Parts: sequence; structure tokens; C-alpha cells
Amino acid sequence: RIDDRAGAPIPGRSLSRQGSLPSSETRAGAALKVFVELRAPGYPGSTYTLTYDAQRDQLQGTYFQAALGQTFAVAFVRLK
Repeated sequence: RIDDRAGAPIPGRSLSRQGSLPSSETRAGAALKVFVELRAPGYPGSTYTLTYDAQRDQLQGTYFQAALGQTFAVAFVRLK
């Protein structure tokens, strides 16, 4: 579960693979924002900073790859 339309918190364990905690979610008005810090081998310090786009039904934002020091635009689309 990525978003909870009832307004319940997003459990970090459901967003991430093993080693990918912590994660958090916040709401800014109607916008749902998600932050995930990766801690798995090869990815320590890498992060996702995402905002839920309700019109497109997707999470979009940036992925910071710490080992490369680079930031990439990303989007996650719900499979239906």
C-alpha cells in the first residue's frame, strides 16, 4: 500500500525492501509526500523524495543515488 485514501499513516515496512528503512509520510494540504532512505548494501544514504499525484495516480519525485552523488527524476505508477 503506497497511499491510504482514508488518511492513515503509510507503514514503512510496506514501502520498502529489506534494509530500506526508515521512511516517512507527511501531508501538505491535499498533497501526500513520502521520504524513503535506503540502507541496503550498495545504497546507503540514497533517498527517494516523492509526492503523490492523485490525477495520474502515481508517486513522482527524485531519487538521490548517494554513491554517485546524482539525483534522478522518477515516477512509480500503480499496476491495475
